[in-house]
Amino acid sequence: MVQVSKSAKQTMTKQGARETNIYASVQVNDKVSTDDFCAHIAEHNSKYGPGDVHAILYEVCSCLHEMMLNGKEVNLGPLGSFRPTISSAAAKTYAEFTSKNIKMMSVIWKKGKLFKNLRSEAEFTFVPTRELQVLINQAVISGEMPEELVVRLSGSTSGNDTSNSGSGTGGSSTGGGDNSGSGTTGGGSTGGNSGDDEP
Repeated sequence: MVQVSKSAKQTMTKQGARETNIYASVQVNDKVSTDDFCAHIAEHNSKYGPGDVHAILYEVCSCLHEMMLNGKEVNLGPLGSFRPTISSAAAKTYAEFTSKNIKMMSVIWKKGKLFKNLRSEAEFTFVPTRELQVLINQAVISGEMPEELVVRLSGSTSGNDTSNSGSGTGGSSTGGGDNSGSGTTGGGSTGGNSGDDEP
């Protein structure tokens, strides 16, 4: 079950007017440590214990790091593939451009089929936003629950639907633990787009 919260965001219409719409974002309710994840894998009828899984996972990361530094693209099946990418500062001429212009090298994950779109498998439950949870706690402590807060609480948790037949059109893609959408931009980057998926 995935916990999501609803929040209002202002967007600009094609006519230049501002309008408010309601979007949802994931509320991550737990963080799984490496040790716990390895123990979870070991419990899946694996002949390997948590220590073995941890060692294999470490070697995968180490070898993947090595492959990236050698300019390789590594395909890991349903997980997807990994390839290096760089960001660089501009130069006026080819002669002026040197390796010093390359400011960063990182990795792009191209999602495999298993991770492209989990919507058909996911079930959702609506919960208050982090901000609203704080206000609720303050109201409980003070012993007063303002009517406006009751209305917001009712609206934030209504519409729970555990069916997985939802549509993914016209929405806003947001990550966990934060109710504000964010985006990253950069210049001079080569090696592909971070939004690539495996076919």
